[in-house]
Amino acid sequence: MNVNRRRAVTLIQPYLPRYRYPLFERCHTLLAELDIGFEVLHGAPLGDQAWRGDAVGAAFAEAVRTRAFRVGRASLRWKPVVRRTAPCDLTIVELAAGAVESLVLCAQRPARTALWGHGYSAVSSSNWLDTRIEAWMMRRARHVFVYTERGAAAAKRAGALPSRVSVLNNTIDTSAIVGAADRLDRPESARRLGLSAGCLGPVGAFIGGLDQSKRIAFLLAAADLIHRSVPTFSLLVAGDGVCRRTIEAAAASRPWLRYIGPIDDQRKGAVANVADVLLNPGRIGLIAIDSFAMAVPIVTTDWPLHAPEVDYLDDRTAVFTRDTAEDYASAVVTLFRDQPRRRRLADACRAERSRFSIDAMARRFVDGVSAALEPP
Repeated sequence: MNVNRRRAVTLIQPYLPRYRYPLFERCHTLLAELDIGFEVLHGAPLGDQAWRGDAVGAAFAEAVRTRAFRVGRASLRWKPVVRRTAPCDLTIVELAAGAVESLVLCAQRPARTALWGHGYSAVSSSNWLDTRIEAWMMRRARHVFVYTERGAAAAKRAGALPSRVSVLNNTIDTSAIVGAADRLDRPESARRLGLSAGCLGPVGAFIGGLDQSKRIAFLLAAADLIHRSVPTFSLLVAGDGVCRRTIEAAAASRPWLRYIGPIDDQRKGAVANVADVLLNPGRIGLIAIDSFAMAVPIVTTDWPLHAPEVDYLDDRTAVFTRDTAEDYASAVVTLFRDQPRRRRLADACRAERSRFSIDAMARRFVDGVSAALEPP
């Protein structure tokens, strides 16, 4: 065995979304400095994700075919990566009971297999079989990368050794959002978004995938109630997905609702200068990080299927309501009428920016990889 050969690490992902590119690029650079090769193998987006239009490629990444199928009521996915990754010193796979290649690698070569995921059932109702399978995976794998401290606690309860768990503090690169928000003033931001001066009463903004997890019907029902109480209210909706036609139809009948399509970080910075709140009654994920970068507080609900990043929020930075359109709308209207409170929330969001940097996440990942590559 040649102990001086370059070590190789491969990360398997469902697909490569645009927001992940900066992280993986940094990880590739940091690992190269340690003489560790890093490659991402990814499938194509499936289901609702395919409608978002955010898949990208990279020089350090390669697309592989994903086969989706059902066995009874179970939805399974298979990527032909087991043989491909056989020479790798470490293969990092999805922590999901439905990812067949993850199960195979945990069974065949656990000492060279790591997991990447939530650590617990966050965005879907758990069932006992999936929970047991994923606990088995976490006990067996060489290392577990989780998004938040709650995921780490779940991994340890499942039997993973604490020394084999890395908390990534999942985030995105927000430097362009912050730069654009600081550079633009409110009138220029409104112009870039195609808004007239008359549209700038209280403004709520939704940013994200337009799919069922974001509860678009709830958003529209609540927005109607808000507008009934505050006739100068406007709603901006940004994003794409399977519910896009629903939003376009709603905008056609509501002059105060404007659909602005998918937006990049520069336009997020513009939204930051015109929006008073972010309206996200459905799944809270990385929008929590956008909220901090934009210094615009989120109003959401106590819906049980939020992603792990909801843990970043508390009553200093966001508003949580009971899970009804009436309670949600009432909370938004109250916040519009209490500008000192809204400014305190915005200031607290701004203060959170430095806690979740993409460079820190990349370093945590690289430190976890280095630990996993150490001899058992």
